[in-house]
Amino acid sequence: MPLRSVYWMTRPEVGAFPHTLVILGRGAQVTYLEEFASPNFEAGGFSSSAHEFFLQEGAQLRYVTIQNWGRTVWHFGTERMRLERDAKLNSLVIGVGGRLARSEIECYLEGVGAESEMLGLYLGADRQHLAFHTLQRHLARHTISDLLYKGALRDRAHALYMGLIQVLPSAQQSDAYQANRNLLLGGRARADSIPMLEIEANDVRCTHGSTTGKVDEDQLFYLMSRGLSRAEATATIIEGFFEPLLARIPLDQVRARITGFIREKLVYGGEGR
Repeated sequence: MPLRSVYWMTRPEVGAFPHTLVILGRGAQVTYLEEFASPNFEAGGFSSSAHEFFLQEGAQLRYVTIQNWGRTVWHFGTERMRLERDAKLNSLVIGVGGRLARSEIECYLEGVGAESEMLGLYLGADRQHLAFHTLQRHLARHTISDLLYKGALRDRAHALYMGLIQVLPSAQQSDAYQANRNLLLGGRARADSIPMLEIEANDVRCTHGSTTGKVDEDQLFYLMSRGLSRAEATATIIEGFFEPLLARIPLDQVRARITGFIREKLVYGGEGR
């Protein structure tokens, strides 16, 4: 069974300052799920969280964090991971709530053979602002990092992704990948993406890229001509957009939550958190 933590804000105009420290010993394996949530207060709230993960030799961590604050909460979060020799990290950052939410996700591959998979999924509506800053820092040889962040936005939501792959001279024969994909669902939604590379070694393989586009009206027409309502056709396209990311998540309960978020927040409207 995975370890679970839930941070629930019960009233407005308060602050939450959780700090999580996880140290995995040699060869340890842990799945850790956490969620930040609150009702939709009329007044605001504030959250500032810090997470530190230390993975010793051969340790494996699967980490999922869901930011689902109410629509008036401001959230600032930092996740910092350090991986020793042959350690393996799988992280998933989900952002769906908050008025303004900014996340800093940093991964330091310090030991030979360390591997990290960094996934991110975000959904924005109304006037939300969601920002993600990531760092993949390779400090040792034969290290691997693979990052994929995908988001969908509607109304006047704004998303910012800024990511840096940094390969030091000591990290020869490292592989690093970074991709950010955004889907705009009409309105005045906007996505800004800034992928970056800083390579100081000459025997590495590094790639990065970013795409932003709108829902294809021809695809909607085709699905609706097969009997789907516009809402169901839109849901099908959005879920298909996220499928490459969802396929990399082995936790059924997490995939089900994501599907629910997509339909409630982006397809059928809800109130927009």
